[in-house]
Amino acid sequence: MREGRPIPLTGKAFDTLRVLVERHGTLVSKRDLMNTVWPETTVEENNLDRNISTVRKALGEKATGRQYIETVPRVGYRFVAQLSAPPAEGVADSPLPTHDISAIAVLPSADMSPARDQDYLCEGLAEELTHSATLMACG
Repeated sequence: MREGRPIPLTGKAFDTLRVLVERHGTLVSKRDLMNTVWPETTVEENNLDRNISTVRKALGEKATGRQYIETVPRVGYRFVAQLSAPPAEGVADSPLPTHDISAIAVLPSADMSPARDQDYLCEGLAEELTHSATLMACG
């Protein structure tokens, strides 16, 4: 969230950020990031570089001059910004919990095809993701 508004990210860019935040302050190698974000796919470093760039732009690193992600050349990345949860009313900032994510919100995708005739695909993806997440939660 920035200024009370959610920051939109693609799925893989969000996964990249999630891994870095979960390992806050720890150097995460490029290979480890690629294996975690793309567990069953072989990708090249430029895919990771593009995600890091997307995350940096979304967080506004250039615009604010703040550094959120430190680059260790030819090695990996480290999330260096201070983490805090949004404060409850009358309560000071507190560190983010480190437990596993127990819920996920699946929002419908927008049909961005030139003919705008892919609504069925957008709805099907949201339905399948919701169904898969429900199955995983139920164990």
